[in-house]
Amino acid sequence: MKFEAKFNQIFLISILFATIVVVRSGIIFSYASDNLWFYVFLNKDRFIQESDVMSLVPFTSRSLWFTPMIYLNKFFGSLVLYYFFFISHIIIFYFIMIKIFSKYIETDSYVKLFLFLLFFANPNFFITGSTVTIPEYGFGYKFTSNLFVLLGLFYIIKNNNFILASFGYFISALIHLPSSITILPIMITKFLQRKFKIIRYFILFVFLNLIIIFFYKSDVNFMSSQDYNLIFELMNERQSYLFFNNWSLQDKINFVLIYLSLITFYFKISTKYKNVFLLLILLHVAYLILVILLNTKSPYAVFKYGFDLKFLVIFFIFELINQFDEKDNIFKPKNILIVSSVFSIFIFKNFMVFLIFLNLILLISKKKILFDKLFEYK
Repeated sequence: MKFEAKFNQIFLISILFATIVVVRSGIIFSYASDNLWFYVFLNKDRFIQESDVMSLVPFTSRSLWFTPMIYLNKFFGSLVLYYFFFISHIIIFYFIMIKIFSKYIETDSYVKLFLFLLFFANPNFFITGSTVTIPEYGFGYKFTSNLFVLLGLFYIIKNNNFILASFGYFISALIHLPSSITILPIMITKFLQRKFKIIRYFILFVFLNLIIIFFYKSDVNFMSSQDYNLIFELMNERQSYLFFNNWSLQDKINFVLIYLSLITFYFKISTKYKNVFLLLILLHVAYLILVILLNTKSPYAVFKYGFDLKFLVIFFIFELINQFDEKDNIFKPKNILIVSSVFSIFIFKNFMVFLIFLNLILLISKKKILFDKLFEYK
């Protein structure tokens, strides 16, 4: 039986993996994300403490997510809203990921598909020490924002539809601005690659970003008059993961390995796309520098390390799965390494094993990498 990317197949597989995630994580409010944080803000009249400086953050005015959620929370109640939100979002996430998989790898292999999807079935798998996950499982606006930006990626991969991709990015940004960052390196690279020949799309992109700027501008000066030392102490206590120095040694090594992996890809990509890929690397480095600078002004440390790396890691996973050869013996060394990488994350959430095996396999492989396809004109 072959995978044909039909709606019924995709929907059933999405439900299957949503079930795996729920069994793997459980459905509880204290689950490792922002669930309790958002529960407080949906019921802020009962929970906010006047002496809590951090509670003054104007979340509800910074995101379009809260207004409908506050209404639905009053109408259905917290538990019903939570369960429906959590389960439906997981199913939608897997549905989009399968659609992306079918367009990018173009394979009818269930084995490759299931190996690919298992990477995302461990809800506690963080790609950086700043707790960035793919997706941001839990009850919160980051999960919703992730789905819209994933839709944007799908339309880029499907047929370079920058109009739909831009609107996916736009809605994502109005829900949670930092989460929308993940699509920008790819979108900007594709724009510049075409040398603005799709100028009408670029104008639309700039126009949407101006709306986003005006939407958020009223909150830019939040806490700017406060004592920076006090704010830093508060954030270091309550959101210590934002700061690189607080990460574990393994998280720091993983973070460096992601950037080192880009060097491996640079040498493997076709010569005609090397300059374009170098531009993509520089955009990720630019975001890294931005985060470093913002973290020196702790009240503005809202852009986590690694928000821009989500799609990059997805493409890394694509590359590894594409190297899996079903025609070979399953016990061939390369296939064993790939399967081991999948289960090192699914069972042990060990990202380092994946990164090391990915680089090792790419260095010895003679197979054309998929990044070439990303930069092809359509």
